Amino acid sequence: MGDQDLFFEDRKGKINSKQRKRKLKSQEAKDVCNSGEMETTEELRKKHSKSLYHKGPNSYPRSVDKRNSLEYSKDNESYSPQNRGNLDYRKNSNSFQRKKYNKNDRDNNYGNYSNKNSDASEPPEKDKKLSELVSYYEKILQTLKTGLSKDETEIFVSNVLQETEGYEVKLSSHRFSSHCIELLLAVSNDPAISRQFMAAFALEKEEICTNANATHITELLLNIAVQNIQNWSSVLEQNEESAEKENVSYFISWISDLAEFVVENFCSCLQNQYACHVVCSVIRALGGDMSSATDSISKRSAEHKKEFRQQYTGDSTLEVKQHTASVVLESTPKFFCKFLKKMSKTLLTIEGIVDYVTDSSSATVIETLLCILKKRIPKRCKKLISGLATNVFSERNDNGIPKAFTHRNCSFVVEKMFEAADEELQQHLWNEYFTDSLESLVTHSVGNFIIQRLFDVVESKALFELMNEKVGTVFGKILSCRYYGLFISIAGACNRLKTQQAQFMKNIMHSLQCLEPEEKQIQLVSRLLGFQVSDQPKISICLQGSLLVQAILKFQKPIKVVNSVLNMKPQELGHLARHMQGCHVLNAFLSSSTVGEKSKDKLIQSLKPCIIDIASDRNGSLTLSRMWMLLTMKQKSSMAQILVQEEKTLNGNNNGNVLLKKCGIFYFKKNIEKWREIQNNLSQSRNFNKRM
Repeated sequence: MGDQDLFFEDRKGKINSKQRKRKLKSQEAKDVCNSGEMETTEELRKKHSKSLYHKGPNSYPRSVDKRNSLEYSKDNESYSPQNRGNLDYRKNSNSFQRKKYNKNDRDNNYGNYSNKNSDASEPPEKDKKLSELVSYYEKILQTLKTGLSKDETEIFVSNVLQETEGYEVKLSSHRFSSHCIELLLAVSNDPAISRQFMAAFALEKEEICTNANATHITELLLNIAVQNIQNWSSVLEQNEESAEKENVSYFISWISDLAEFVVENFCSCLQNQYACHVVCSVIRALGGDMSSATDSISKRSAEHKKEFRQQYTGDSTLEVKQHTASVVLESTPKFFCKFLKKMSKTLLTIEGIVDYVTDSSSATVIETLLCILKKRIPKRCKKLISGLATNVFSERNDNGIPKAFTHRNCSFVVEKMFEAADEELQQHLWNEYFTDSLESLVTHSVGNFIIQRLFDVVESKALFELMNEKVGTVFGKILSCRYYGLFISIAGACNRLKTQQAQFMKNIMHSLQCLEPEEKQIQLVSRLLGFQVSDQPKISICLQGSLLVQAILKFQKPIKVVNSVLNMKPQELGHLARHMQGCHVLNAFLSSSTVGEKSKDKLIQSLKPCIIDIASDRNGSLTLSRMWMLLTMKQKSSMAQILVQEEKTLNGNNNGNVLLKKCGIFYFKKNIEKWREIQNNLSQSRNFNKRM
C-alpha cells in the first residue's frame, strides 16, 4: 500500500521519524484544503483505518492534509488564565469554534497582544513583511557563523526574537525560519521572549498543534516552561510580588491552558500525527518529567536538528543545552494531575480504541501517559491498564493469542502496560493473557519481544519463578527460531532478582546438549557464544552469545562457565580476545565479583602462549589494555613479566608497542618500585573519576 512507506519494516522502539520530518505540504494537498472538499475526520478514519491483524499501523497517507480535521473559526479568541473554561469547544463537532476577541479582555496576564497571526486574509504589505522576516533569519544564521561572545549572543538573540512580534506563529510554521527560531529560543535566557511566543501560541492552538514545523517550537516552549517552574512551590508561597513569581505563575497558567485544549480535543489530536507529539510533551509537562526516559523523539529527528546547528552555526559559542536538558520536578501543582486523570478517562471512553493503540503516533501518546501516571498517580495508572487490557486484549486469533500481542505498534503499548503495572497487576496480566499463549508468543517475530520486556520489568520473585519455569520448557523452540534476546532477558532477571539462576543454567545447558555427561560441560562457553548444539572446528561468536556469557558471569555461582573458559585452548582464547564482540567476555570475567582471584590468575597464565597474536592485533591490543585496568597489582606483575619476555617481538608492531607503553614495561624493567608507584597513582585516579 502507498502509506506503508511511513513505517519501519522491522520492530523498533521509536515513532517513524519520517512522520516527524519537517516538510512543506504538497501543492495538491493545499488545493484540496483550499477547495473545501476535504473529507471529514470520521470519513478519513473509516477510510484509512486497519484492523489489528493488518501488518502496518493505522495512519493517514501523506497526501491527506490532516489539519482539516481541526478547524478553527476565522474569528479571534480572547484568552486569559482566568477564563480558560470559557472557551467554547464543541465536543460533538469536528471543528473547534472560539469566541470573538473582546477588547475588554486585552489587559490579561498575556499582555496587550494584537493577534496578527489569526487574520484569514493578509494584506499585501503583511505578506511582504513576512517574506522579509524569513530572509532576515537567513542572514541571522550567517551572522551566527562568525561567532559571538556569550554576552553578545544573549543581546543579539533577544533583539532578533523581538523582531518577530506579531508573526511568531507564521514564522514558526515556516520550514526554515522554524529551525532558526527553535535554535534561538533554546539559547535565550530572557523569560520575556518565551512569554512573547507563548502568548502568540495561546491564540493559535490549532495551528501550533498540527503544523509540522510549529509543533517543534511548541514542544520546546513546554520544555522551557517546565525548566522555569522547578521551584514553583517555594516561589508561589512568597508574600511579596516579584518578577520570578509572576513568571512562574504565567508558565503554570500557559501549561494548564494548553493542557485543557488537549483534553477537550483529545480524540481529534490522536488522529493527527503532529498533534500526537505535542500531546506527549503536554503529558510530560503535566507530570513534571522532561527527561529522556519519557521522550519519544526519534534518533533521526535529533540528528537532523544537530546537523542544522552544525551547518548554520558551525563552531559558534551558542549553548543550546540549557532548555533541552532533562528536568524532573519533585512535585507538580495538584490541578496538573486533574488533567492527567481526564486524559485517562477520555482514553477509556473512546470508541474503537484498538485503532488508536495500533497507530504508531497515538500509541506513543498512550505509552507516555502510562509512564507519567505510574509516577504521579499510581491508582489511576492501574485503572487505565485494566481498562486497556479489557478493551484491547479481548480479540484473539486462531491460536488463542490476543491480536494486540502480534501487532508491531501495539506491542510497545503492551510492554509499557506491564512495566507500569504493580506486582499484583503483573500477576493478573500474566495469568489472564500470557500463560496459555506463551509457546506461540516466544516463536513469533513480534510476540517474542513482548516476553523479553516482561522478564526485564517483572518485580515479583514468585511470578518470575512461574515465568522461568514455563519458558524453560520451550528453550529448544527459541533456539530453532534464533530469538536469542529472550535468553539475555531471562539471565538479566536472574541477576536482578537473585533467584532461579541454577534452574536457568540447567535449562540452557539442556537445550545446547551439554548438560550430560559432565565432560561435555567444558564446552559450555564455546556453544553459548554461537548457540551451537554440536562441536565446531572453530568457535562461532555472535553478539547475543557474548552478552549471555557476560550476564552468566555475574551469577552468584558461575562455576560452570568459569571452568569452561579456563579449559579453552590458547587458540580459542586468542580468537575470543581478538573478536570485536567476544573480547568483552574476558573483561566480564576479570570484573566479576563472583569469580575467584585464583581463577583470574589462571586466565592470565592461559593467555601466555597467544599473547603475541593478541597484542599484535588492533582489537586484541585494546582488549589487553582494558583487562590491564581491571587487574590487581599482583596480577599486573604477572602479566608484565609475560610482556617482558616478548618485548622485542612486540616492539616491532605498532599495536604491541602501544600496549608496552600502556603497561609501563620500561619502568617495570628499570625500577619496579617506581613502576608500582605509577600504577597505584593511575588506579587511584581512575577510581576517583568513577566516584565523581
